[in-house]
Amino acid sequence: MKRLAVVFCLFVSLSGFAQQDRKRSELGLTLGTELIPSRSAASQPLDFANSIVFGANYARHLAGVNTQLYFEVPFAAAPRHDISTRNSGSIRNLATLYVTPSFRVQFGGRSRLSPWISGGFGYGLYEGSALLFDGSKNPRRYTSSGTAQFGAGVDLGTGLKIIFPIRLRGEVRDFYTVSNAAFGVPVNGPGQHNIQASGGIVLSF
Repeated sequence: MKRLAVVFCLFVSLSGFAQQDRKRSELGLTLGTELIPSRSAASQPLDFANSIVFGANYARHLAGVNTQLYFEVPFAAAPRHDISTRNSGSIRNLATLYVTPSFRVQFGGRSRLSPWISGGFGYGLYEGSALLFDGSKNPRRYTSSGTAQFGAGVDLGTGLKIIFPIRLRGEVRDFYTVSNAAFGVPVNGPGQHNIQASGGIVLSF
């Protein structure tokens, strides 16, 4: 009986640990809009239409209870920003993609409403249109760049659980690329801000 009691206690302890560990990871799925501020090229403005942006974010809880530290990997992709310009040598549209390992500090981790801030650095990829406005072929469609990520948001507990507990998330992030995309014409100023406002769900496991 003593052996059975010890095995039972060990099983309960391991089960509790597994449940606790299972909640240390999360996956966020978001949908929103990406805004790129106007740029200038050869004394002509480049104006970008907004693009839908798809986001996914894996995060792992590292430390803390009420104030929590997470390691996260935000991924975001915006498939098409149409460009308006009088510069005939410019690309017609631009797509963006970012993967930026970051650290996130979340406040009120045990509360229903928990705001957070995030920052990190990673990889950015720009894809320009195949043709320029003048009809010529774009000689350099892809540009890779180091990318800094700064963001803030808030999570809202729902009490819902479909296999995994579900929270709602609203966020704003700025993916700042240290290099400019290949626009077909020289662009004034270093780097580019790519600002995203998104919302979605977070699955905890």
